[in-house]
Amino acid sequence: MSEATLDLDWTALDARKAAQIDLYAVIDDLIRDFDGLIPAGAVIAQVTLCREHLLRAGIRAGLAAATEAMARSRLQGEVGNRRPPR
Repeated sequence: MSEATLDLDWTALDARKAAQIDLYAVIDDLIRDFDGLIPAGAVIAQVTLCREHLLRAGIRAGLAAATEAMARSRLQGEVGNRRPPR
């Protein structure tokens, strides 16, 4: 294996690790924001579904921000649907 290949592999690994850390930060922020309104497991599931949907659509750049925006919108809709009508 050449040095160039080895460097490329580490770069790809670092990029995946950074993306995973970004995803954890998104999950953590949303769990905190919806604490008491939506169970943490439901928040995690929504973030995972949104991320998978965006990846299938070909989104790579800004994936964490797009995932957070999409999940936050869906979670806010869930909160709105759970509140009794006035």
